[in-house]
Amino acid sequence: MLRSKERRAFGASSNSRCDGGDGDDGCGVAFVENFRLPKNGFPSKVAAVKTLPFLAALLLSGAALALPELPADTNAAAAPAAPADAKVAFRISDGGSLAAEFNAASELVSIYAGDTHHRASNVTRLVGCVVEGRPVARALADGGVEIRTVWRNPSSGATATLAERFTPDRARRSVRWAVEVTAPAGQAPFTAPVQVGLRFLGASPHWRFWTTWGDPRFNESSADWKQYNARTRANIHAAAAALKTANGRNADAAAVAPNAAGRNWGDPLLPQPLADAVFDYGMRPATEHNFLRYGMHSVPVFADVISVPLVTLFPSNKARSETPSSGETGITFAADPNDRSLDVTLQTSANGLLAFRHINHRIHAANPLHFHFDLTEHEADWRGGLRWMAKHYAEFFDVNVPLAHDVAGTGAYSSSPDLICENAEKLREVGLRVNWQASFDFPYMGMFIPPLTDDNAEWKTHGGWPMSIAKFRDGVRRVKAAGIHTLSYFNVTEFGKKVRWPLPEKFSVARAEIWRDGNAFLRHEIPGAIVRIVLPATNVAGAASAGGGGGGGGGPLLSKPYHSWEGCIVTDAGDPAYQDFLVAQARRHLEKLPDASGICIDRTDWIRYYNHVGDDGVSWWRDRPARALLLGWHATVGRIGKEFHAAGKVVFVNNHDKRLDAYKHADGYYDEHTQFPTSANLTAFAAIRKPALGWTRDAGDFRPDPDGYMQRFLYLGIFPTAPVPKNDHTITPGPVADKLYRDYAPLLLAMRGKKWVLAERAIFVVGGAAKANLFEVFGGYSAPVVFAGDRKQATLVLRGLAGVTAASKLSVLHPGVAAEIPVQAESIVVEKDGTALRVTVPLLRSCAMLRIRQ
Repeated sequence: MLRSKERRAFGASSNSRCDGGDGDDGCGVAFVENFRLPKNGFPSKVAAVKTLPFLAALLLSGAALALPELPADTNAAAAPAAPADAKVAFRISDGGSLAAEFNAASELVSIYAGDTHHRASNVTRLVGCVVEGRPVARALADGGVEIRTVWRNPSSGATATLAERFTPDRARRSVRWAVEVTAPAGQAPFTAPVQVGLRFLGASPHWRFWTTWGDPRFNESSADWKQYNARTRANIHAAAAALKTANGRNADAAAVAPNAAGRNWGDPLLPQPLADAVFDYGMRPATEHNFLRYGMHSVPVFADVISVPLVTLFPSNKARSETPSSGETGITFAADPNDRSLDVTLQTSANGLLAFRHINHRIHAANPLHFHFDLTEHEADWRGGLRWMAKHYAEFFDVNVPLAHDVAGTGAYSSSPDLICENAEKLREVGLRVNWQASFDFPYMGMFIPPLTDDNAEWKTHGGWPMSIAKFRDGVRRVKAAGIHTLSYFNVTEFGKKVRWPLPEKFSVARAEIWRDGNAFLRHEIPGAIVRIVLPATNVAGAASAGGGGGGGGGPLLSKPYHSWEGCIVTDAGDPAYQDFLVAQARRHLEKLPDASGICIDRTDWIRYYNHVGDDGVSWWRDRPARALLLGWHATVGRIGKEFHAAGKVVFVNNHDKRLDAYKHADGYYDEHTQFPTSANLTAFAAIRKPALGWTRDAGDFRPDPDGYMQRFLYLGIFPTAPVPKNDHTITPGPVADKLYRDYAPLLLAMRGKKWVLAERAIFVVGGAAKANLFEVFGGYSAPVVFAGDRKQATLVLRGLAGVTAASKLSVLHPGVAAEIPVQAESIVVEKDGTALRVTVPLLRSCAMLRIRQ
């Protein structure tokens, strides 16, 4: 995470993370000294970052690129003052007490929420552009207002019209905020970040905000990034030195759970003081700065990332209590996940800025841009905004088939169905319910089930042993008979094995058998799927070997493909032929593996990139048309999901990229990086109504507090990977791991069917004696109570419990104790949103799982 001063050091280009205006910190330009490229293609040293003209080296698959100086934002200015004319000309209301008011000059002047009036200003704009003329406003028939503004790019002279429409949406209880960007016919395409947002004028230090962050201490160095960087020095440069604490003002001391597995976990459910920050949606965007800093490979270990596009503001300093707030109001600003969005950031500031930026979109007459947002009010609780989001965009939060929740439990990533079957009874004791089969059974990445007509015909697997469809099917059948689900391995962003470049022109394999040679298949069947990026021919290290596609005379040059695991390459599912191939592979899974419960798709980190070989008509990346891998992902997984859901089977995803909108067609998550707390926090928010499984790499992840490690998973509603024989780069059996999982398996399995309860103040721990969450589960509710230190009991107040009565049974589970302990509610009260109860639970090893059966 960059400090404020360090953010200022990186250039404010049209793709910049900050621009200096509307409450932002401001950016200059920078360069990095002593940048060199080792043989493995990753920079090994980044020294001082200085505020000087930008001359940065770009890491792009083995080529170092000198970048031109980036233009400063010509619209940079101090944060906007209150509009000169505060007289209201337009008032748009949500049908309740939320309203946005505009003056006759088309300026936002105030936001009403609850019984409070907030002065406000609009900060929507094309970043880096200047206003031409004056905004034009008109009233709309539905009671809204439209404001149209013309913006001009000062370097090219290109113009675009930005239209904002504010309309009342009484059905959703929001003020709907629609933005359209259009360009005149005949004008060359260009790009500029589209910023949409507002600033609350007069924001004070006691204001709090909340979003779906990786860690609420977002201005701190990410402990996860440091650990990851230390583990992978051979592949990713040592950039963690620049990730240091800003000033500590954003970190509540309570954000750190005592002894939480020694991984410096921050409780993501704690609002923080309003602060200067930039959050990336899902993952670091594919910008020059990020290529330079992190390389091509990226892992979701950053605190300043969000997984659900919303931000909630609490303009109050009233003390919280166990009872619902009276007269306090929270305001949520949310982006529509149905929009065709590319890279997105959320920006906030201590002086009240809340703004989203859409980056790398093509502004052209043939391509109007459309983005949608909502302002909504609710109680002063972080749950209110997330509850509204889950209700109105349920298709992104709910499973597509009921089987998904049955799959939930501790997981495995094992390549040995034989060992799973032999140890099935023991594995069920550690909570195992599903194996994501580490499919070294395929001949190479992407060719998961070869197109053989004889199910007994064999091929040589990637792992080197003989395999056939019949053997594959039998292994899945036997695992199912042992009471464990199988998710077959799938991947839409990587293909091949030991791919040579340039691809050979001649192959020894017959055309009918072309699938046996990944290089031949790439060349003849799916050449358009190979991801390549255009680089300038000048100042490119090793340009002659960078791989065809132009050059000479200063012309463009196509980079090499990007190699990944075992020499496969990154691929673009936006290519029609490749997309059809992937869908055909999905159908073969359904046909040939009837006992599998579905698939789990790997490696979504690549979907943040752009392919210059394709043109989706939407993207404009590095001053050229491109095809966003994200859009190909949407289309392909949509088609695959339709096939699997029609068959009653599931699609899970290994969500490296955490953005919610990428997983509309997913039924659950198997996050490969939950040993890093930031990744677990981000996945938990996307999975509030879907099952989520997470990685445990080895028993070292437990140190120094094994109970704290497991309790973090309970609190977030995630099932950890169990110790299973032949788990691939994750935990295997051993005395320490086996006992820990046996102790916690009953508590974990009590979360099956989990859906977060998001009623106002859904769960409150009296006196802050512990942390707690509340889930609706199969047959009732479960409430993990964790991180209680040496306390022997904790008193809880729970709300929003539909169907709970005085006859409901309450009991407590403790780690390492087989018997459930009955408990009695101290009080039960029927409220407007369900039953509320108060209960004191005994604690052991700092935790308990309260179960409520209807």
